[in-house]
Amino acid sequence: SYPQDSPEYEEVFMIALRYYPDDPVANNNMAAIALRKNDLKEAHKYLDRLGDFAGAHNNIGVLKALEGDYRAAEAHFRKAIEHGSKEAKFNLENLPNITAKVRVNCNSPPPTFICARKAVF
Repeated sequence: SYPQDSPEYEEVFMIALRYYPDDPVANNNMAAIALRKNDLKEAHKYLDRLGDFAGAHNNIGVLKALEGDYRAAEAHFRKAIEHGSKEAKFNLENLPNITAKVRVNCNSPPPTFICARKAVF
């Protein structure tokens, strides 16, 4: 297993997408990587391919928050919470404090960070 910030981690999902371009896990993970890099255009590319699951809604919420569309962010966080996302609950609770920085590991996040996580089924 590669560290989430490593080039190898990103390469694993790029390879997966070459073979399975519609795979929701690979697309959601690439979206999370793009969000962590603050590459909103790239994040859109991957998130636009996703369906209705918690990780997708959480990451779309993160994207919308970074774009300043807090109503849409809130709506996506709420959908993710309905699907059982703890990260989305944290993000919704901290939406007023967001400083447009993304943190991948949400185990003990500071209150001014939002979480972009890989999909968990």
